[in-house]
Amino acid sequence: MSNPYEAACIAANLRPRRNIIDAYEQAVGMETGVELKCHGNQLAEGRMLDVDLKLLAEAMLQPHPFDRLEISYNELGSESGEALKNFLEADTRLRTLDLTCNELAPAPCCAILKGLEKNSALQELRLSGNTLGDEAGLQLAELLQVNDTLRQLHLANCGPQPC
Repeated sequence: MSNPYEAACIAANLRPRRNIIDAYEQAVGMETGVELKCHGNQLAEGRMLDVDLKLLAEAMLQPHPFDRLEISYNELGSESGEALKNFLEADTRLRTLDLTCNELAPAPCCAILKGLEKNSALQELRLSGNTLGDEAGLQLAELLQVNDTLRQLHLANCGPQPC
């Protein structure tokens, strides 16, 4: 039987990434405390793109054991923001999300922050090395007024030329 990520890839007629399948399979039966790492510099198949993250976020809408998701150093674009927004609005398990150096522009950052307005689980967000801009800065200010679970926020090098 396939895991939710593999099933989402098959339904989309795309080849799943082996390391994500392996992480899901290793986590089977675990209640919590598991980290899913998709570090772009360490993926054998290359960096994740929007399509990869969209499938992963869709899969994680199903019950999952992960409390930390690291998807740093990838090449994520505008579609990633909306996929993460939808995931974050519904997720109740993830405690840490690491999006360090993903080449995210202000619009996807805004979407991610918007998704956190309804999230009551995430405690740590790492957005360092992405371009937030004024729009995402304002969205962050709004988020901090309504989200009382976010405890750590990493925003180093979020100016016009990150990583």
